[in-house]
Amino acid sequence: MYIKMPDPIPERDYAPCPVCGKAIDHVFSAVAHRSNGLPAHIECIVGELSKDEHLDEGDRIVYLGRGNFGVVGKDPVVEDGKKRFNVKRRIQYETGSDAPDWRRELSPGISRDYTPEPERLDEVAPEKEQTLRETLGTDRDAIYMPRLN
Repeated sequence: MYIKMPDPIPERDYAPCPVCGKAIDHVFSAVAHRSNGLPAHIECIVGELSKDEHLDEGDRIVYLGRGNFGVVGKDPVVEDGKKRFNVKRRIQYETGSDAPDWRRELSPGISRDYTPEPERLDEVAPEKEQTLRETLGTDRDAIYMPRLN
């Protein structure tokens, strides 16, 4: 089976980090700076936030994902027998619902007019299609969407 892969990410020269002024070598780990939206080193943002936030002994600032940082205590919290980070405070750093242009182009399958072309499940895996029909109690056609990662 032939799967068309998205076009490669174009070579780009990004502006230097707005905090330290050094080049952005790994844009995949960059964070949009809150003042101008340009990519910044995550370490630089952690450094900025460390100056602004009151940290108790053993606390540190970590990236939690989706533009959020957090002040994490040194002692983990135990919930349902599992150890979890003790997030004392969340810091919403990146603002806005739309990703900046420089980040949008990093996800080519999503951001470059990607149109999925699902295959009929009965053509790809007839036994799974029959099981699905029996489980759902339906006679509708099922489609298979492969994962792209």
